[in-house]
Amino acid sequence: MSATKFSRGQSHVTFSLTPTSRTFYGARSRQQSPRLSRNSALPSFHHFSLFPMNRLPFRELIQGQDYWIQDQALPNALEIAQRCIAKTTWTLGSPWRPEPWPGMRAPEALTPEEVLTVETYVTTHLGIPHLTPQTDSEAGFSGHNHIQLCGGAEGVARPHVDSARICDYAAVLYLHPSPPTSHCGTSFYRLHLPGEPPDGNYCPKNFESLSEVPGLPREMDPTMFQEILEAPYVFNRLVAYKSDLIHSATGYFGWDHALASKRMAAVFFWKAES
Repeated sequence: MSATKFSRGQSHVTFSLTPTSRTFYGARSRQQSPRLSRNSALPSFHHFSLFPMNRLPFRELIQGQDYWIQDQALPNALEIAQRCIAKTTWTLGSPWRPEPWPGMRAPEALTPEEVLTVETYVTTHLGIPHLTPQTDSEAGFSGHNHIQLCGGAEGVARPHVDSARICDYAAVLYLHPSPPTSHCGTSFYRLHLPGEPPDGNYCPKNFESLSEVPGLPREMDPTMFQEILEAPYVFNRLVAYKSDLIHSATGYFGWDHALASKRMAAVFFWKAES
């Protein structure tokens, strides 16, 4: 692949964290399960529910505890973007190979000094004493400090959690200087199965993935989730979060033939040491 250079257009540097317009963030009382009235014909000495108990736990998302957003994260972000887009060797994900991640990846997105800056933001603002980068495992190679490109036809929002066995925290650094829309950043979700009230938004630590949780289907459809919070895509924005939260890229953009047109982000995964 020939090297492609970015030219930065209009700057996107303002901080914006917007609750989705499709749901009420932080308003659980507005989505209570239906209750039986006192005049119900059912015996009053039993407690009945029209719906099963929550399959997943829920917690309100708190900045500085569950996630952190850092704008203007690196002083040389444009240089990093140009360096990454010039890479010539990429590993393909879906739709070309049966991988859980879409698009294409390449290692060593950031230098060790640049990674240290990212990790300092995470440890400082999320109160973590020390981070250990994800390494290659039997399940496959590590995605830590990889640059990921994904076009609009190559991926869709896919709510998921990251494996508790290999990481406790994850982060993305947005590196496209002029995204066509800001609604292609990172979204957080809660389970919302058809015909049931909203459910939980994170995976218990004793399960590797949502598909292992009792009562949940093996194959999870994106329509089974409800977006509760969006961190919009802004150039040089770092979004760090606990990896047990249900999350996904909000969307993708760009075309096959132009690498520089695609959504670009550096991805990071860590285990936390107490």
